[in-house]
Amino acid sequence: MADKDKKNAAGGDASEEAPTPATTPTPAPPSYAEHAKPFLKAFGDDRGAKYAAKGLSMDEAREAYIEELETSNATLQAQRQDADKLTAAALADAGSHEPVPFKAAPETPAIVVPQGVGPLGGRFFRAMSNRKAGLAGGLTIVTRPASTRRAGVPMMADSNWSMADMVTSADANLEPWEIDDLVQSVPFLARLPVATTDGNTYKYTKETTAPTVGFREVNAGRTHSKSGDTIVTATLKLLDASQRQDKALADQWPGGPMGWMSREAARHLKAALFMLEQQVIYGVTSPGDSDGFVGMLASLGTLGGQVINAQGSTADIQSSVYIVNAPFDLRGVHMVFGQDGRINIGDVVEQEVSTTSSLHYTAYTQAILGWATVCIGGAYSMARICNLNDATDSKPLTDDLLGEAVSSFPIDKRQNLMAIMSRRSMRELRESRTATNAVGTPAPTPTDYEGMPLIVVESISNTEAVEA
Repeated sequence: MADKDKKNAAGGDASEEAPTPATTPTPAPPSYAEHAKPFLKAFGDDRGAKYAAKGLSMDEAREAYIEELETSNATLQAQRQDADKLTAAALADAGSHEPVPFKAAPETPAIVVPQGVGPLGGRFFRAMSNRKAGLAGGLTIVTRPASTRRAGVPMMADSNWSMADMVTSADANLEPWEIDDLVQSVPFLARLPVATTDGNTYKYTKETTAPTVGFREVNAGRTHSKSGDTIVTATLKLLDASQRQDKALADQWPGGPMGWMSREAARHLKAALFMLEQQVIYGVTSPGDSDGFVGMLASLGTLGGQVINAQGSTADIQSSVYIVNAPFDLRGVHMVFGQDGRINIGDVVEQEVSTTSSLHYTAYTQAILGWATVCIGGAYSMARICNLNDATDSKPLTDDLLGEAVSSFPIDKRQNLMAIMSRRSMRELRESRTATNAVGTPAPTPTDYEGMPLIVVESISNTEAVEA
């Protein structure tokens, strides 16, 4: 009994199991949302979700992103080689045209991303600079073959300047397809040929007097004469779509402040391009901007000649259709952009700004600037059908009016015509064709008038004054 008591005192019966020691609980694995969050912030929603779903580490995701950019750049280089071939063919074909002075487009790449801007910030671009020799100070992404662009030379369709070419972005988050989407909202502007200048003025010659010619008898003389030219100087105007956003608001955006600024830059640029198209049409007359350049409306003048009256008479509910001659040899209506043909989207800068009440707060600011104007060409560069209003005045757009407008152009000025109109005028034209077809069935939406494209734009107003 004594031995048993001693054994119990020493720790109990040896046949009894020792108590299980306490264990630390295994932590639950992070949720997908927590895992994906840094990827979404670094690479944006689409790429971030893709990398996170593959289970990549941040370093692996960075390498994957670099490889995607390299692949894209190789594709663009191949496109540049193709464009060089097209340009050579176009320049050879230009020998059949009257020589026109031209200026090479700048060699500046279309998108330049400074070091420290864009996905992963400076870490990404330092890694990229180390990987590609010759990219000191940042990454250059070429989105257009700059050396193949020429102003003033008839070009093949794939080699013409376009509005998308005009945009130079310093923000890697403003993707090229965003630019394409913006241009689609200004279809008239996107179709106009473009010339460039390195200053804020642009000069061109306009033929104003034809030479006098005639028959003569053998050994009999006649008076010789020459053609007359006028030098026209167009002054470019500054288009400002700059933005500033409260830092406190931008920092809360799920994609980070650069994602927020990129989103806003795209919206500012879209508004700027729409304003630019409207300025081409209305110029300094409302809804155009009085601080902008003179547009087609003032250049056409009042009734008569190239202005056809549809006879609408109710105030402030009229609309117009413009017939525009826009050949790529720049002898008609064309755009001119300064800064060697660029709309610059600058760096995002954090700075203190002031309100109108002289109060201060910290904001992200970004300059979006470009110089532009429209050049009309000559007297037969455009025509206008005005005073269109079906609802009150029963004066809709019809094929007869389009025919009258086209007939105001000389035969040799009709090859590159297009008509721009509001949605209301397009509806009126379709309804007029329904009323006159053989069986009276609804006509399809018109796309052309005897081969001339019909383009619907949002920039033509349906609340114009009566043109008297």
